[in-house]
Amino acid sequence: MPRPERTLVTIPISHFCEKARWALDRAELAYTERRHIQIVHQLAARRAGGARTVPVLVTPDGVLTQSGDILRYADAQLPEERRLYPAATALRGEVLALEQRFDAVLGVEGRRFLAGDRFSAADLAFAALSAPLVVPPQYGTPLPQPGEMPERMAGPVRAWREHPSGRFALRMFAEQR
Repeated sequence: MPRPERTLVTIPISHFCEKARWALDRAELAYTERRHIQIVHQLAARRAGGARTVPVLVTPDGVLTQSGDILRYADAQLPEERRLYPAATALRGEVLALEQRFDAVLGVEGRRFLAGDRFSAADLAFAALSAPLVVPPQYGTPLPQPGEMPERMAGPVRAWREHPSGRFALRMFAEQR
C-alpha cells in the first residue's frame, strides 16, 4: 500500500503557516497545501487531527500541530550541514530559545544570522512571523505590495521595512526563501 502524502492545512496568509511552508520547501519535502479561510480553518484543523489552530501537517508518521514541530520534522530530513537546528548543544539551545521568543515577541540581535554563522530556525521563525509587517515579495502566497496598497496601509509597511528588524526579515526572505 502506498504511503500517504504529506498534507499541510493552513490559512494562506498566516505567518505561522508561512514558517511551516518555508521549512517544508527548504527541505524539499513534497506536500499538498489545503488552504482555508479564517474560522473554516478550525474545522479543517480538527479533521486533520489537530486542535483549532493551523498549521497542521499530516505525515505518514503522524500529525504535527505546531509550526515549531513542523520545522523540527522538516529539519530532520536534511543533511547536517543544512540543518536549521545545530547539533552543538549550546548553539541548539540558543536557536530554540530565539525561535520560541520570536514566536511570542519580535526582535533582532543585529548579527548576520541570529544564532551562529548560518541560517537557523531562529532566523526562519523571525522572518516568517515578521511577514505581516513587511509583506515580503517572496512570501509563500501572493501578498499585495506597498505600491498596490492604500497609503494608510502602505506607509506603516514601508516604515517596518526600513526598521533594522524589518530589513533583517526581508533579507532572510530574499536570501533564504
